[in-house]
Amino acid sequence: MKTSFVSTGYSDATFLASLDTSTIDSASPLVFDRAHINPGGHYNTSTGLYTAPYAGVYQFSVHFQSAVSGADVALNMFTDGATPPMHVDYQAQNGHRSTTVLYELTSGQSVSVGAYQAVVGSPLYLATYFSGYLVQAN
Repeated sequence: MKTSFVSTGYSDATFLASLDTSTIDSASPLVFDRAHINPGGHYNTSTGLYTAPYAGVYQFSVHFQSAVSGADVALNMFTDGATPPMHVDYQAQNGHRSTTVLYELTSGQSVSVGAYQAVVGSPLYLATYFSGYLVQAN
C-alpha cells in the first residue's frame, strides 16, 4: 500500500535550499548552501546532495536567475551522479527559469543539480533555489 507523507509523518523528507553565493564555482554539483527548510537534514549544504531517506516518488524543483549577458547557462539534475532524462537549457540574459521533475528513488539514492555549459564564475542571483519532497512512499 502506498501512502502520502502528509498523513503518515514523512515530513522530514522535504527541503528548500538557496545559493548564498553569487557565482558558479564548479560544474557539478551546485551547492545550495543555505537551507531554509530541511527538517530531516537529508539535504547536505556542504555537498549539494539530497539523499532520499525513504523509497518512493519525489518531486524536485530548481529555479535559477542569472545575470550573465549573452551567454548560455544550463542546468542538469543528477541522480547518484548519472544524468537522468532531465536537462534545463537557458539562454541567460537577466532572466529566470524553473523546472520540476518527478523521480522514483530508492532509500539512499542522491539527487543534485549541476551547471552545464556555464562559465565558472558566472553570476547567479540569490533567487536561485533547489527544493524537493516525498510525494508518495513505496
